[in-house]
Amino acid sequence: MISKKSTSFYVESPPIYEVENFWECLYGNKLLPSAYCLVFSQIIPKENSSLWKQIQEYSTDFKHNFRHDFLTFGVCVQACKKLLKEKEDENEDEFITSETNIDNLAIKKHLQILNDPDTKFKSYDLTIKKCLNFRFMKKYALELKSITATCTAGSEMVYMRFWDITFILLLLTIIIFIVASSLYDFQLKSKHSCNLNSNLHYKAEIESQSSLRFFLMVSVILSHTLIVMLLVGPSNTQYIEEFHHHFEKNLLLNGTIILQTYFVIGGLLLTLGFNIEINKNKNKNYVKLFLKFILLRYVRLVPIYAFGILFNISFFTKMMHGPFWKYVTQSEKVCCQRYWWANMLFINNYVSLDEQCLPQTWYLAADFQMNMVLLVFLILIEKIPCMKYWILLFWSGLAILLPAITVYLNKFEGVFLIAPESYRYGIWFDEHFKYYFIPTHNNMGGYLVGYILGKVLLKFEETHIQLEKNFKFKLLWYINIPFALFVVFSGLIFYEIDFPKPSIFAAIYAGIIRNLWAVMSGILILGMAYKIGWIIYEICSIPIFRVFGRLSLSCLIFHTHVIRIFCGILHSPPYLSNFIMLIIILGVVCASYVSSFLLTILIEYPIANLVKTLLVKAIKSNI
Repeated sequence: MISKKSTSFYVESPPIYEVENFWECLYGNKLLPSAYCLVFSQIIPKENSSLWKQIQEYSTDFKHNFRHDFLTFGVCVQACKKLLKEKEDENEDEFITSETNIDNLAIKKHLQILNDPDTKFKSYDLTIKKCLNFRFMKKYALELKSITATCTAGSEMVYMRFWDITFILLLLTIIIFIVASSLYDFQLKSKHSCNLNSNLHYKAEIESQSSLRFFLMVSVILSHTLIVMLLVGPSNTQYIEEFHHHFEKNLLLNGTIILQTYFVIGGLLLTLGFNIEINKNKNKNYVKLFLKFILLRYVRLVPIYAFGILFNISFFTKMMHGPFWKYVTQSEKVCCQRYWWANMLFINNYVSLDEQCLPQTWYLAADFQMNMVLLVFLILIEKIPCMKYWILLFWSGLAILLPAITVYLNKFEGVFLIAPESYRYGIWFDEHFKYYFIPTHNNMGGYLVGYILGKVLLKFEETHIQLEKNFKFKLLWYINIPFALFVVFSGLIFYEIDFPKPSIFAAIYAGIIRNLWAVMSGILILGMAYKIGWIIYEICSIPIFRVFGRLSLSCLIFHTHVIRIFCGILHSPPYLSNFIMLIIILGVVCASYVSSFLLTILIEYPIANLVKTLLVKAIKSNI
């Protein structure tokens, strides 16, 4: 519940997001062309102002509140010129502050990325500063220092550039390839019967993990929708600021640890796949085996990944027109133009951390890197079996120590804090995100648990253990569910419980919590492989969820495009409530999966399978 004190503060203080009518500004008077600019401002401290003292006090709670001294405006340049013309009798110099440097590192980095070279827009800067200061001083008796981020003119021309032409040519090539291959496939089917026998090996666990991927992806979309929407800001900022005080919403805030389940699944599938490959090939060439796994993984990911990046730097930014559109798309376009190669090399979770292209794909980089590490580990164990337990012990130590050391040295909290102010200008500027959340070395535990889980499944199958009849394991499995909720809610220690927490406490918590979740994920998947779980297993066995699970790659890459499109069509900061957020999230999930389905069947699978077939033939010819 919102207190009376906080309610009065929201009424009296300036809104942190305030925009004028975009369409009326640009197209309301065709005879008088104008421009519409998004502006960052900072309130200049004024110690004798009671309002400033409230703003200052309220902004110090960074875990829960926005910085209310940093404001975002959508400004109509023509309206500003009209206002200043009406006030010609007043001294305009009174409305210009000598201070120009905004004290916000994220804003500075964001503007460095945008770096709009259009001198015409830069000429509006002084007019906008005078206008905003005049309005603000009259209403709040406080001064602003402002800087223009982006501007849009009603008469802007859309030009075709190199990347746009490349995208069109690629799209035409894909369409021709799909039509030709479909005709060829139809011809083959008319001559030959299809062999629909599938390999049922490990069928239960593969089915359950496909469904788990879907539910995990929905949770990722949920959190990313909230984060991207902070770029355009809610009109009722108290909804976000009260978010942390609602017990049930901490499932979202500390729910970021569930991504360890993805790494567990990755480690499991690689371990099972490696075992099958080893059993098929008695004469083992481990170098070629390593290269085969890595190359097959690479060609599985790259086609749709490259298409997503190319779309991002070409037509995506030209799709819409609105007050927030340039702001939510332009900076990522610039980042992709500069650092697309880091994504293609799967090192984007270590390189160019302040200028990330498709920030959500840090997971693909971490997963690809852990694939290589686990492959080396599997090969070492095959060649030197006596080293297995020493390597496992060493890996376990690293999985706990590395995140703990990161948190301790950087004085981070023990959980990945989703603080409102951290995401107003882009998630990639957050220090916690860059140095704790996304590096591979802080996510090693999941793949280790996946390896152990794979070995356990192989051992149980070999010895014909019927785990579904083991009462102790079934009890452990069911206890695991409420304990998982306890683990998620334990993050309240850092969000809500106010007591001095030494760095060593946060470090120990950080070292344990992710790995604990990975172990619990392993127990969950192991039980479902033996059809334990009653209604949970039944839900995960629904065929449509398994289909959705196979769309996870395309959905991971493109769901943020869907969220940005939603933000782009907004003409003012939206009013948020639980019901409205539910509708928005359902819409984003549906749109993401519809687009992912089309992209998967038209681009991801056809191209990846073609390249894979050619690659496998090339590998076989060299063996």
